[in-house]
Amino acid sequence: IAAAGGVDETFDSFLASRPSSSEAKAIATVIAAAEQTGCRTHILHLSDSGSIEQIAAARERGVRITAETCPHYLALFSEEIQNGATQYKCCPPVRTAGNRERLWKGLVDGVISTVVSDHSPCTAELKKFAGVAEAQASANEDNELTAFSALAAKGNDLGAGGADGRGSGGSFGEAWGGIGSVQLGLPVVWSQARLRGLSLADVVTWMCQNPAEWAGLTDRGAITPGRRADMALISADDAFVVLPAELHQRNKVTAYAQRALAGVVTRTWVGGTPVYLRPTTPHVAADDITDAAVFPAPVQPFTLRASTLHP
Repeated sequence: IAAAGGVDETFDSFLASRPSSSEAKAIATVIAAAEQTGCRTHILHLSDSGSIEQIAAARERGVRITAETCPHYLALFSEEIQNGATQYKCCPPVRTAGNRERLWKGLVDGVISTVVSDHSPCTAELKKFAGVAEAQASANEDNELTAFSALAAKGNDLGAGGADGRGSGGSFGEAWGGIGSVQLGLPVVWSQARLRGLSLADVVTWMCQNPAEWAGLTDRGAITPGRRADMALISADDAFVVLPAELHQRNKVTAYAQRALAGVVTRTWVGGTPVYLRPTTPHVAADDITDAAVFPAPVQPFTLRASTLHP
């Protein structure tokens, strides 16, 4: 990589700098330490599907190990990422479409037990986008816009179809690594789960029940009497298009700009207190959004296997 000039605006150079083999070796080191000490171990942000087998094997040997993955690894894939589209930069990196499918299998088989946000937002400046100054000037003329909102306007969707094939012109070597996922994590995962024949209840298990159980938060994670009323009401059969200007996060940079997602959150409660009510807006039926419209990739139906969350 160094001989070729280092990590630059090409996504392939960034992907090569963090190969699956490095992730697998790091996980093997952690497994060895956990096996020797008997400590409880959790693998964060799993992106390498090749490591699923060694995690499963370690568990069979009695190693107290669990693993998580993130919405972007279950939805995005490297083949679609344009050069310079640094809104997709995260660590570990997004890998191939085939790798994505194997992560789904690991999730369905119970080797991966949780899906977490890995929420890591940043400004357009930190993503090193080309044209940020001009976009910011345009945004300053309209209080409803941000620099990223201007850059991600329809017809210039930053990597999903940049006019010159170079996405947003950012450098993967210099840009901040991280994807904001708190607001969109649920619809991103649900959009992909439904395409594979999985249910919303499965998504709730991975994103609510299992994380609460893993963290020992016995007062939440399920809607039952006596637990905290931390709830979201989702219209599972409706869909929406991600518009950066409408995101509630402070920094509007997103890997999902102009994408159609299934699952519209209409209300949210925290501890029984209403904290969000979605304004009345027109939606489109999720069934009218094809796989190609959501994330263009082959999918296959999965059958969920019974599994338990290991300590």
